[in-house]
Amino acid sequence: MLSSFCRACQIRHAPTILVVWMLLAVVSLGQDADPPIPTTEEPECIITLLDGGQMTGRLVEETADEVVIRVGEVLTRFKNKDIERLMLVEPLLERYRRMRLAIDDTDAEQRLLLSEWLMGQGRYVLALREAKGVLEFEPNNPRAIELDRLLTQQVRLQESARSIPEEGTDAPADTRTKRPEFPLLSPEQINLLRVFEVDLKRPPKMSVSRETVEKILAYYAEDDRVPRNPEQRRALYRKRADEILGLLFDLRARELYGEVRVEEDPPAFRAFRVDVHNEWLLRGCATNRCHGGEDAGRLYLANQRWRAEPTVYTNYLILDRFRTKDGRALIDYEEPDKSLLLELALPLEISTYPHPAVSELGRERPWRPVINSRDDANFKKTVSWIRAMYRPHTDYPIDYTPPVPLSAQAIPGTGDTPGKPR
Repeated sequence: MLSSFCRACQIRHAPTILVVWMLLAVVSLGQDADPPIPTTEEPECIITLLDGGQMTGRLVEETADEVVIRVGEVLTRFKNKDIERLMLVEPLLERYRRMRLAIDDTDAEQRLLLSEWLMGQGRYVLALREAKGVLEFEPNNPRAIELDRLLTQQVRLQESARSIPEEGTDAPADTRTKRPEFPLLSPEQINLLRVFEVDLKRPPKMSVSRETVEKILAYYAEDDRVPRNPEQRRALYRKRADEILGLLFDLRARELYGEVRVEEDPPAFRAFRVDVHNEWLLRGCATNRCHGGEDAGRLYLANQRWRAEPTVYTNYLILDRFRTKDGRALIDYEEPDKSLLLELALPLEISTYPHPAVSELGRERPWRPVINSRDDANFKKTVSWIRAMYRPHTDYPIDYTPPVPLSAQAIPGTGDTPGKPR
């Protein structure tokens, strides 16, 4: 999976083939296969700067002005104005599962590479399991024997350390987990959104596996648009990813769209991220006192780690599917300058759909506009973004229901319930 999310998860100091394993595997292993890996209060992240530089570390803090990450034991601060993108790294266990499922049980070389990578990540139990797995069918493999010896020692040391509770706690520190309350889109759902919004005239970086091409040839063998003679079929494997995606679009082979891995934002989503989401939507609409808190009303947006890809794409899908009580959409893809999203952001006196009064600490206060006029740069950039989205607009086949804050839940006897995303 070579989406930009997964590029953030690429394995450092490991052979390229490990990355390919991670990209191809899509099924989880059984629950009894691995010991659980706890989450961390400082998730791994990658910061991409506007000048193209990148930094990997642990996310310590994210404020309206800056992002703080931990690199080793050193805290490094970045101003938000210098950051293009903040990406959270996929949990290690998921990466391991993806890689392991792409390796044959009897492939000693690849299983030992995986064992060494796990050892480098400090996951000694999983690494030892892979080494011992190789010894079951190659008992004299010298590399497996050495890994077995080293990892057995590390596991014993790790178990000894875990037997001593952290001071002031009843359990080891790494058993305590913290889960985000706001459900976000998965990497697969983000990738599917990207696929639907690819502009084939300006294609982003993409990849298509050989297995996907084989499925096209098998599933659509009777379609005239699919080559039939051997030479043309072989040529299909050599086509660029955007050309294969164009064929999938022509075939309307939706069941295969998700197998195209889009490695970066298509231009339309980049415009949404930079010119709308990060420019005015988050600081103007998704604050804790507005649509990002418990007084959000029916439109509830994610605002934690707001530069992270899951937050950006989740908020887009929420905006795309939201309907007012009279059934109107926030985004007008046919006439972007008439979108309710923009009208609700304008001053009351010039808006054709004025924003209602907002509640703050139990009291209503006047609406403070986010965009000053239709000549405002943010208004024009938002219109340009909507025009860049693919038309006719599609109903994305993504199963996602946003949370509902307490303030918008049904009031007994009124029959007033939040709208369900369409």
